[in-house]
Amino acid sequence: MKYLVVVEGERTGKNLHLHMAIGDLPSYVKWNEVDGLVRNAKLRVQELDEQHKVDIVDSGWMEYLTKELGMKDTDNVLWDLA
Repeated sequence: MKYLVVVEGERTGKNLHLHMAIGDLPSYVKWNEVDGLVRNAKLRVQELDEQHKVDIVDSGWMEYLTKELGMKDTDNVLWDLA
């Protein structure tokens, strides 16, 4: 599985939240199971609010995901998770 996580809102004053792009899922994971898998993962993280949205997108997501990043300012990319 490949993924990229970006923290958004830290510099803009928005509600602090994460954007995550996930790809290359194992063949045994079906697309209609992804929302449930995300819900189960959230139960294991303390102080995480209940909102989440799972969308299947094939274009434009990486641009949206990185909209608050600059060429030399990538501190809000969670490299340890990537």
